[in-house]
Amino acid sequence: MKHHIGVIIIIKDRDRILLIQETKPECHGKWCFPVGHTEPNETTFAAAIREAKEETGYDVKVTNTLGLLTWAMDDNLRSAPVFTADITGGSPSERLINESSSVEWFTLDEIQNMAASGQLRFPRSTLSIADRLFKNQTYSTDFILDIDEGQGS
Repeated sequence: MKHHIGVIIIIKDRDRILLIQETKPECHGKWCFPVGHTEPNETTFAAAIREAKEETGYDVKVTNTLGLLTWAMDDNLRSAPVFTADITGGSPSERLINESSSVEWFTLDEIQNMAASGQLRFPRSTLSIADRLFKNQTYSTDFILDIDEGQGS
């Protein structure tokens, strides 16, 4: 069993959350938060910033965390910190088109309706994360030791 580490990035604006529409063949057209995996020698904070840019076009600053999401899939263990982030620049026109076909803002009610109609890639985790976000159940990232032990440091 391998352990894969990813990141989930939640970008909120008042009462709306940013979702991307997937282009991957196995989930084409489904909506989800910007998500991705860490590259070799990349910290989770750096991966979150990179994935947000690739999938949404926005430059972001990681602000808090909603926790750690873990799940088993294909005989592998996967985990991903769920980060909240603020937009600091960029625009959806700057995203990598092969990463997402659309970037849109949704309210919690709209996300709940999308889950009920099968439009979400990960309905259970998306609803759980959105619920925590709107209840302000966020935590400081200060407890995460995200240290780059790269060459020459």
